[in-house]
Amino acid sequence: ASPGALYRLGTVQIVADPTVPAGLLERELNLNPGDPIEADRVQGAEANVSLKLPRQGYPFVKVGQRDILLDEEAQTGDYTLPVALGPRAVFGDVVTQGRRQAFGAEHIRLLRRYTPGAIYDVRATDDLRDALIATSLFSTVSVEPVRTGEPGPDGTEVVNILVRQTAGPPRTLAGEAGYSTGQGIRLEGTWTHRNLFPPEGALIASGVIGTQEQGISGTFRRSNAGQRDRTVQITAAINHSDFAAYESYTGTLSGRISRDSTPLWQKRWTYFYGAEIVGSNEDRYNFKRGVRDRGTYLIAALPGFVGYDRSDNLLNPTRGYRIKANVSAETSVRGSIRPYARLMLEGTYYQPVSDSIVVAARARVGSI
Repeated sequence: ASPGALYRLGTVQIVADPTVPAGLLERELNLNPGDPIEADRVQGAEANVSLKLPRQGYPFVKVGQRDILLDEEAQTGDYTLPVALGPRAVFGDVVTQGRRQAFGAEHIRLLRRYTPGAIYDVRATDDLRDALIATSLFSTVSVEPVRTGEPGPDGTEVVNILVRQTAGPPRTLAGEAGYSTGQGIRLEGTWTHRNLFPPEGALIASGVIGTQEQGISGTFRRSNAGQRDRTVQITAAINHSDFAAYESYTGTLSGRISRDSTPLWQKRWTYFYGAEIVGSNEDRYNFKRGVRDRGTYLIAALPGFVGYDRSDNLLNPTRGYRIKANVSAETSVRGSIRPYARLMLEGTYYQPVSDSIVVAARARVGSI
C-alpha cells in the first residue's frame, strides 16, 4: 500500500482574543507553515496549549476543535484552531466547602506557596493540593480556581481557590507481638489521632509490655505549625527495663521545633532545635565492689541542627552538595554538674560522570 503524498501546513490561524504577552498562543502551539501534517505532532501542540497557558495566567482556557482545509493540488492544509482564553487571572483568597472538614481556610492559607495578587499559575494550585493530600487527613480533596468577577490589576480578574474537602478517618491503631529467646515476650501497641487538636494537632500514645521491658509514652505533634513544613513536637515517656546487666527506670521529656525538606518542597535551609531531659534510676553490677548498687542519673540537652542543601533532588541527587551541622550542649548530673558538648559537621558532594553513574563523596567530623 502507498502512503500517498505528504501534506504540509499551509496557513496556521488561531482564533482567539489577544493574549498578554502578545504571541503567547502562537509560541506555545508552535505549528508553522510548511510543517508536515502529523496527527501526533498536531495533537501534542494543542495539548501543550492546554498545559502551558494555565501556568501563565489563563486558568479557564479551552482549546476548541481544529479545522484543516486540504488543498489537493498544492498538497497543503490550512489549519484553524479556536481557543476560548477566558480571563487572565491573579490569585485571590482561599475558600473551602465540605460537610465534614479536616480544617478551615485559615490553615489552608498557610500551606500555599503563592502570593495573593500574583499571576495565576496552575502549578501553585497543584502544589497546594499535594500538600493537603500529604496531611493524610482527607478521604477526598480537590483544589480548583473559581471566578469572582472582581477586577484585578492590568486588566486581570481575581480568582479564588476553592478547596472541596471531606475529612477521612483520623485514627490509627497498630499492634505488634513477638517472642525471642533473648528478650522473651514483647507486646507493643500504638494509638494515633492525627487531628485531635485541630489543625493538624496529633496525639500518639504507645505502650510496651514484655518480659524484660514495660513502658508508656505520649507524643503531641503539630504539623505545619504556623508555617508550612514546620513541626512542633513534645514527647514524654516512662520505661522500665530489666536485663541481666542492669535494671533501670527511665523517664524522658523532650520538645522540638523543626523545619524539614519534603519531596514536595525541597528547601535550601532546614533546621531543628529543642530541649531534652532524661532521668534514670539504675541498678547495675559494680565490678570494683563486687556487688550490685543503684544510682540516679540526669542528663539535660539542648540539641540543634542546621542543614544547607544545594543538591538537585532530595531523594535521588545527581549533582550539588549538602552541608549538615549538629550541636548539642549537654550536662550530666550525678552529685555534680559536668557540662559538655557534642558537635558534628558533615558534607556530601554529588557529581555525575555519565548518564547512569554519579560519584558521591561524604566527609564527617565530630567531637565531644
